[in-house]
Amino acid sequence: MDKIKDLFELIDDELQDAMKYAKLAMEHKDVDKSMAELFYSLSLEEIKHKQSLHNCAVKEMNACIEKHPEKEDTVKEVFEALNERTIDWENSIRVYQAMYRE
Repeated sequence: MDKIKDLFELIDDELQDAMKYAKLAMEHKDVDKSMAELFYSLSLEEIKHKQSLHNCAVKEMNACIEKHPEKEDTVKEVFEALNERTIDWENSIRVYQAMYRE
C-alpha cells in the first residue's frame, strides 16, 4: 500500500504544477499570447503525467488486492480517499484551463 501512497504523492506534484501553469496561462493571456499558450500546454501535459501515474496506482491497487485479498476493503478505502481529493483538485484545474480557452 505504500506504493499507492507514493504514487499519489507524485500525482499531487503533477497537479500542483498543472495548477501553477494554468494560473500562469491566465495571467499572461492578455499580455503575451505565446507565453500564455506555453503555460496552457504545460498545464495539459502535467494532467497527462497525472493520468499516467493514476493508471499505475490502479494497477498497484489491483496487485495489492490480488496479493492480499483479506485487505481489499482497506486498500480500496485508502485508494478512494486519495483519489477523491485528486479528482476535486483536477476539476479546479480544468476550470482554469477552460477559462483560458474562453
